[in-house]
Amino acid sequence: MSDILVFEKAVKIYSAGTPLEVKALSEVSFSLAESSFTYLLGPSGSGKTTILNLAGLLDSASAGRIIISGNDSSVMTEKEKAHLRNSSVGFVFQQPTFLPEFTAEENVMMPSLIAGADKKSVQEKARRFFDTMGLAERAAHYPSQLSGGELQRFAILRALMNNPALLLCDEPTGQLDDGNAALVMEAMKLFLEQSAAAVLFVTHNRDLAAASGRRVLHLRNGVLQNGDGSY
Repeated sequence: MSDILVFEKAVKIYSAGTPLEVKALSEVSFSLAESSFTYLLGPSGSGKTTILNLAGLLDSASAGRIIISGNDSSVMTEKEKAHLRNSSVGFVFQQPTFLPEFTAEENVMMPSLIAGADKKSVQEKARRFFDTMGLAERAAHYPSQLSGGELQRFAILRALMNNPALLLCDEPTGQLDDGNAALVMEAMKLFLEQSAAAVLFVTHNRDLAAASGRRVLHLRNGVLQNGDGSY
C-alpha cells in the first residue's frame, strides 16, 4: 500500500516581514497511506490549519518536505502545484460555500465542468452520488433551501467529483447537530468504501476521534505529540 501524503520534518514559520517570528509547525513528520482515515486532533492554535494548508498546497513549508502522490512539492512550480491540487486534492470545510444562484446539483458539478470534463458524464456521476447519499430529491434545490447537514453532504460530493487521492476535511461536523453530524460521517464512510483515497479529518472533538477506532494524530503547539497527546 503506497503513501498518498508524506510530511518529512515539515517546518512552518510566519514572519510577516518583521523580526517577530511565529513557528507554527516544528519538524512535523507523518504519512497517510491510500484507503486510510486519520483524525488530526488539537486545540485552537495548535497548527491544524497550517497542516491542512500545506497538505492542500495552499501554502509552502519553510523547511522539510511535503510529498503528495509521489510529487515533492518543494521542487514544484506554482503552476504544477495548482494542477496537482486540482487533480488530486479534495477539500471539505466547516462552513461549505456554494454559489447561491445555482442548484445543489450545479454546484457539485461545477469544479469538474471548469476542469473541462464532459457535462453528460459529470451529471451521470453526480446523480449516482446523490442516489447513494439519499440526496436525489434535494439536488434541484438551491443552497438557501437546504439544511446545514444537507449542504455539508453536498460539499463532500463536490469534493469527490474529481476522484481525489487526498481528501482534507476541516471540522466538517463542527457546527452540525448530532443527527446531521452522523449523516455526514456516514457519507464519509460510504466514500471510503468506494475509494483508495487518504482522508485527513481535522477536529477539536476528542470524543468523536476516540469513538471511531481510527488512527489519531495529536498536535500541540505545532508539534506532534507522543502517547495520547493530552492537552
